[in-house]
Amino acid sequence: ESQKYEAVRWILVFAIGVSVGLVGLFVDFFVRLFTKFKFNLVGKSVEECSEKGCLAPSLFELLAFNMTFIFIASVLVLIEPVAASSGIPEIKSYLNGVKIPGIVQLRTFLCKAIGVLFTVAGGTTT
Repeated sequence: ESQKYEAVRWILVFAIGVSVGLVGLFVDFFVRLFTKFKFNLVGKSVEECSEKGCLAPSLFELLAFNMTFIFIASVLVLIEPVAASSGIPEIKSYLNGVKIPGIVQLRTFLCKAIGVLFTVAGGTTT
C-alpha cells in the first residue's frame, strides 16, 4: 500500500515536471514567433521608409505591435485577476495552507501562460 502510494506520487511529480516543461517550450516558441513576425514587418517598413526619410511611421508601427500584445495580456488579467502577479507568493501561501480562490484552476494557468507570452513578446526589443 505504501509503495503504491509512493509510486503514484513520483509519477505525479514526473507528469507535473513534463507538463511545466512543455508549457515553457510553448511560451518560448510563440514568443520567438511573434517577435520574429513583429520585427520582420517593422524591419521591412524601416527599409522602405529609410530611403524616403520617414522613420516615424515605422516606429509607430512597432509601438502598435507592442501595445497590441500588452493589451491582450491585460485583457487576460481582467478575465482571471489571480494571474496578474508572478504567482510565487500565491503558490507559497497555498502550499502553507492558505486557500486562495482560483489559484490552481486551469483558467488561471492558461491566462498566466498566454499573458506571459504576450507580455514578453510585447516588450522584447532585440
